[in-house]
Amino acid sequence: MAEAAEIEAMLNNEQFIKEAAQDAFSKFDKDKSGTIDASELEEIMKDLSKDLKIEPPSKKDVQDILKQLDTDGSGKLDVNEFCQFIKLILAITLGALKAAK
Repeated sequence: MAEAAEIEAMLNNEQFIKEAAQDAFSKFDKDKSGTIDASELEEIMKDLSKDLKIEPPSKKDVQDILKQLDTDGSGKLDVNEFCQFIKLILAITLGALKAAK
């Protein structure tokens, strides 16, 4: 797992965030619609929970995150909104690393 300083550097590098988001977005946009819907977001969050060894999200958790990030109200995430998801995950990871010390 990455060190806290590495994650902090990632969070402060807007170009890295955009590239990471675009790469992940294209992998998780299974139907190639150009958006991430609730079922695709749920799959992402379940994969992350396995990687981080945490409880998988409930459907309500997925809906809450989707609502928080869906700034245009479409009910789906576009690549720019997905960038915010990547930032959120990095920030959570950073917080967990700092709390573990």
